[in-house]
Amino acid sequence: MASAVRAKAEQGDAKAEVRLGSMYYYGEGEPRDYGEAMRWARKAADQGNAWAEYDIGAFYESGKGVPQDDAAAARWYRKAAEQGEARAEVALGTMYFYGQGVTEDREVAAAWYRKAAEKGLARAQYDLSYAYAHGQGVPQDQAEADRWLHKAAAQGDKNAEQELGLRGNGLSTWSAVTLAALVLWCFWILKGASSLSGEIRERQRLVLILAGAVGVICAALKLYRAYGVFPSLLVADIAYFVELAFCGVFAVLLVFVLHPAVKPKTAKIVLGAVGACVVLFNILAVRFVLAHRGTWPDIRAQRGFAGLNGLLVGVAILLVILLWRGGDRRGDPSGGVADGEVG
Repeated sequence: MASAVRAKAEQGDAKAEVRLGSMYYYGEGEPRDYGEAMRWARKAADQGNAWAEYDIGAFYESGKGVPQDDAAAARWYRKAAEQGEARAEVALGTMYFYGQGVTEDREVAAAWYRKAAEKGLARAQYDLSYAYAHGQGVPQDQAEADRWLHKAAAQGDKNAEQELGLRGNGLSTWSAVTLAALVLWCFWILKGASSLSGEIRERQRLVLILAGAVGVICAALKLYRAYGVFPSLLVADIAYFVELAFCGVFAVLLVFVLHPAVKPKTAKIVLGAVGACVVLFNILAVRFVLAHRGTWPDIRAQRGFAGLNGLLVGVAILLVILLWRGGDRRGDPSGGVADGEVG
């Protein structure tokens, strides 16, 4: 294949010259050689090939094969952009946005982003959404920002997916340490559940097992949300709801691990407060969503509403179950809610 491409390139075929330059650049079929890559790109650019003009701009911007020169990069990007090369349009827009090799001009930058975005280039769509969100070169318009952000995400742009919560952006060092500590602690209490003896074992063993298992599930859901990809906003919201619901269950179980003799009356008071919070919270949530429909605040609020609802629902569900099971031990004045659960 390399020999066939070279043969065409040596005959002056511009597309073959671009292809051969790319082969030298990436070391595919030819030894990696940025100088040779630049030489063949220049041959194609001399014939007016827009793809090659963009490549030369990239060479000058990165300093590969030639001395780094932002001004030269901007000139070559402009040559390609004026022929309608979308990658060059967004690259030139970025040069104007940051004032690299040209005088900084956010309006010109946004205009070039729009040209590339309207051709369907995901990177340009994301950059244009950023410009609208922050009023950079265009009037601030959250609805337009959201529209272009969704277009970019639909094409798999990772930055857009992360903005919308469709793709995780990893764990910070602190989050990774705390998550690891949670998992270790859960396995420790699971192991400890089998070593309990006597009356305590009968009353707490199941609570300990549930707490350990639910804690591990919480950690797994958190890990997937940090590194996984969701097919839609609805699925991402549901996943966040489920994750926080398990966290709510875990929080209640943790209380019963530390204080196994929580009285039914206390649990009922907490359950009533949680129920009231759910009703009030959702009334406020609906009002907020209706007031900010179709905007970035709506997207973020929607995720937050799903998470907090999940947390409260998780707490409420487990309290209801424990109170229901605890009814079997009403005749025991020393029995707590957790005792009813395992008695």
